Amino acid sequence: MADITLALAPVRRTAGRDLLPDQPVLQLLDSIGVVWRRRLLTPLVTLRLFILQVLFANTSIAHLRQLSGIDFAPSSYCQARRRLSLRWIRRLIQWTVQRAQQMSPPRPGARVWIVDCSSFSMPDTPELRGHFGLHKGRGAGEGVGYPVGKFMALLDLATGCFTRLIPGPLYRHEASGVVRLHPQLHRGDILVGDRAFCRKPVMKCLSERHSGHFPICPPPLVSSFIRRWRCSGSGSSTSGWNSWCRGF
Repeated sequence: MADITLALAPVRRTAGRDLLPDQPVLQLLDSIGVVWRRRLLTPLVTLRLFILQVLFANTSIAHLRQLSGIDFAPSSYCQARRRLSLRWIRRLIQWTVQRAQQMSPPRPGARVWIVDCSSFSMPDTPELRGHFGLHKGRGAGEGVGYPVGKFMALLDLATGCFTRLIPGPLYRHEASGVVRLHPQLHRGDILVGDRAFCRKPVMKCLSERHSGHFPICPPPLVSSFIRRWRCSGSGSSTSGWNSWCRGF
């Protein structure tokens, strides 16, 4: 927790102005043909505010005004967020991942990816309710609960960046989505996941692609794997990691 507080200190001092560089972000906007009016909450300013809000634990809009020093109406900020181009945000995430990979020091050995899932809620609209469904807990139902979805995330352990997010219904098994991550993986990579990703159908798909990935289970081993990986300054080969995994 102390590390997060220290990392957010310069963000607070600069009011989030250093979160995104102007030139590359504006070039991405121009490349996809996004046109906007000159106003207080431009796409760049709005996205900076959005990131600042998330970094400070999804703080309130009133607190966000204090953090940023920008005098805007809460309704104007909500409207500006709705105007943000999803295509632009996707391109920006890709650019951020590429920059992180370029800035991270080279590490010999196999690339390591972590795959896991989490859930999220959303507004209760007929379209979202029909696609994601409602939570099946006690007392839940139409008009009472909110639609709940699940996303699968692929994280690059070397950079700490999420390189792929796949949303889906809450009650869909992880094995049906992990196959969509396979094209991003290369032969010799190591895929770290829990038991849900080590079932025979998933392993069969991996072997058919001849990718050489080695999912690791059970969940308690994930933290042990990461600690060992971070301590291996010279890197390790895929076969070496595979032998270590078989020891459990």
